[in-house]
Amino acid sequence: DNFLWPEEVCLFEQILLLNENTLAYKECHRGTFHKDYFSPYIISVVEHEPWEFVNIPIPPEIREKVIGLLKEKIAAGVYEPVNPHTAPVGFVFLIKMGNFI
Repeated sequence: DNFLWPEEVCLFEQILLLNENTLAYKECHRGTFHKDYFSPYIISVVEHEPWEFVNIPIPPEIREKVIGLLKEKIAAGVYEPVNPHTAPVGFVFLIKMGNFI
């Protein structure tokens, strides 16, 4: 679709190859910034009576894959424990490449 010129594509490929070892292809290889440089987000919540939200059900045919994905993200430190009253409602959907988000 000519989004990039051929020279830009070549430059991108070269930069990608030079930095290939810095990319994480699995959650277990993913890193985070050190807390000395970037403090974690702290989201203030005003005490209130929470509404009742119900998560959208996960279809049975993908349930085990979703559970595996969540366990992988928890083990890698991507997800962390939250207060169930302030936790966002979640849902899962299949993307074009056959993976779940």
